[in-house]
Amino acid sequence: MSNTLRNEILSRFLRYAAIDTMSDDQAVAVKHPSTDGQWDLLNLLVDELKSLGINDIQVDANGVVIARLPSNIEHTVPTVAFMAHVDTADDVMGNNVKPRVIEAYDGKDIVLNEQFTLIAGENPELSKYVGETIIVTDGNTLLGSDDKAGVAEIMSAAAFLVAHPEVKHGVVEFIFTSDEETGAGMNTFPYDKISCDYCYTIDGGK
Repeated sequence: MSNTLRNEILSRFLRYAAIDTMSDDQAVAVKHPSTDGQWDLLNLLVDELKSLGINDIQVDANGVVIARLPSNIEHTVPTVAFMAHVDTADDVMGNNVKPRVIEAYDGKDIVLNEQFTLIAGENPELSKYVGETIIVTDGNTLLGSDDKAGVAEIMSAAAFLVAHPEVKHGVVEFIFTSDEETGAGMNTFPYDKISCDYCYTIDGGK
């Protein structure tokens, strides 16, 4: 991955992480998205997609954004979609997130604040990222990389494809959903509004 693309993904993630999108599993039965903050991020994504020059965008009333990048090749190939959710879990406070970037992680314990420390010995996954850039919180909230990391990756990919027409592709759809963490994220999904043959959810581990 180029440094330019890496820096764009990081910049987008930090910007998105600061937006309060914690979902509410109690409210989702009567309101979808369950929290207004999810609309804040969804609307921002719509604005950013438009600024890229992507104008085929549908915004569903239940908090789903579907954007479509036209094919730049003459023959027909399958349509591929990439999907991520904008909400963060409410198990632990996820609002007022203050991300901290650690460059060239040294493999040692990470002090988040006076109360909480990430103990390297208790978190063996950390050893896989020695020398790399990692992002943590101030210890008071979730970070929200589930799934704003996916959102940042998809948006950066969209920007890359627009900026590099020499990369040939068929129709690509970018899909952003809400309330995944409540378990109700797909309950009202507008399947009739997508055209993809294959859809990849960008959410999870490495």
